[in-house]
Amino acid sequence: MNKKINYREILPSGLIFFILIGLVGLLFKEESVYIYKWYFTLLLVGIGFFSLTKKIFRNFSDRGYIFSKIIGISISGMAVFWLSNLKILKFTSVGCLLVTVLLAVATTVISVLWDKKSKDCVSIDKDNLKFIIAEELLFLALLTVFLYMKSFKADAYGTEKFMDFGFMNTMTKLTYFPVEDIWFANKNLNYYYLGQYFAAFLNQLSFNDVRFSYNIMFYTVCAMAFIEAFSCTFKLIQVKFGTQFKMVQGIIGGILGGAGVCFEGSAHFIVFGIVLKLYNKIIGNTEYSYWFPESTRYVGYVPERLDKTITETPSYSFVIGDLHAHVINIMFVLTIIGIIIAFATQLSDKKGTSQKLPLDFAPKDFIPKALNPTVLLCGFFTGFFQGNNYWDYAIYMMISGLTILFVDYKVYGFTKIVRCFRQFRLSLQW
Repeated sequence: MNKKINYREILPSGLIFFILIGLVGLLFKEESVYIYKWYFTLLLVGIGFFSLTKKIFRNFSDRGYIFSKIIGISISGMAVFWLSNLKILKFTSVGCLLVTVLLAVATTVISVLWDKKSKDCVSIDKDNLKFIIAEELLFLALLTVFLYMKSFKADAYGTEKFMDFGFMNTMTKLTYFPVEDIWFANKNLNYYYLGQYFAAFLNQLSFNDVRFSYNIMFYTVCAMAFIEAFSCTFKLIQVKFGTQFKMVQGIIGGILGGAGVCFEGSAHFIVFGIVLKLYNKIIGNTEYSYWFPESTRYVGYVPERLDKTITETPSYSFVIGDLHAHVINIMFVLTIIGIIIAFATQLSDKKGTSQKLPLDFAPKDFIPKALNPTVLLCGFFTGFFQGNNYWDYAIYMMISGLTILFVDYKVYGFTKIVRCFRQFRLSLQW
């Protein structure tokens, strides 16, 4: 039985929310308006697409609320991107708002109608609501702290920040896509820029100023990555402990998971920045020094080899402050990881025991399974990863496919899957 929502129980959370909102105004003064517009746009996008997300993350304690922000941005952003490329829609704030609202309304209506037809409504009880509110408050608190820290050195100066800001600035002044080269080469931009596009899209959607949106977007990615990792880790611990699970285990694990994703690096600093530095000091080598970016140039560099690669961790990216597409893609990657976890744990719940479930479906039954929202979203995300980080495209296409195959094997059994696919292929040939 669902626990009824008593709104008096969430009044303390409401008070904390207004305190945090007031703190933003106190810390950033006249510039707080840009943060407010950005934050409340994200909040409304999350609410607008929650009806879709809660079906995919039905067994998550937050019903996937934090992921609904990213899913909403992704669907709306890509719709605007292609409409603009086809010269159907101008890339303006009004156009972005119109598409986002229409898609949010459409997904909500379809979800409601589907619930009535299938009687498969995903409920939200008071525990779910408390969890959702807690995540939202944590996201707002982290965003406020990160932006306050950045405010002491807010200029986008050094490394590749000029390029990243240039991409965003050019896009916000566009009429239609594609983007012209910002260095006046008289050609389209020949670089991966879809990540910066999503930053520009949010800038337009929130009717914001790109001068402020650069930093706000960067630390939105950082705060969002923390909460997404928290949600994924919480669910994995919940599955691990099963009936013996306690809330405190999930919270501690979730915080460690979020901190691990956002703030941890590699052991390179321990070896080269502490151990070897101490060793060289003992032997009297005063020329040895260590600089933290060296941790990104290790494989193929120490020892020197022809085959080299870059080992950049999220924490390094968040310190540097470059708004690259592959950095923005962190929040999209964590979304597809969450989708995969939800898919795997839901099918495992259906199985319930070690007994393999029966599997015998014709082509007419196969199509609804292939059009499963989880499968479609995995394809959708991996598709636009090509414009954010091509390695993420290859990696998560493989992970998504193998997860679906492995889960089906665990639930149905390998021989049944092979037999059904053979039957499906023969039916198509017939």
